[in-house]
Amino acid sequence: MNQQLYKLDRGSRFKLTSMPQVPPDSLEVETDEVYRLVKLDGMYCWCKDGDNNDYYFAAWTKVEQMEEL
Repeated sequence: MNQQLYKLDRGSRFKLTSMPQVPPDSLEVETDEVYRLVKLDGMYCWCKDGDNNDYYFAAWTKVEQMEEL
């Protein structure tokens, strides 16, 4: 089920269902990657990928929450 990223709880795992808006000079976004929400940080959500890289996605980005391991 698609929902907006800012509605997830901290630590939630998710996949992107739309290409997010990101700050300039951000790392390249992979749409098939599973990310983890660290926290809401203003209009962006601070997230990490499986390699512990930092990403900042617009809070309103459409995502699909994944089952917790």
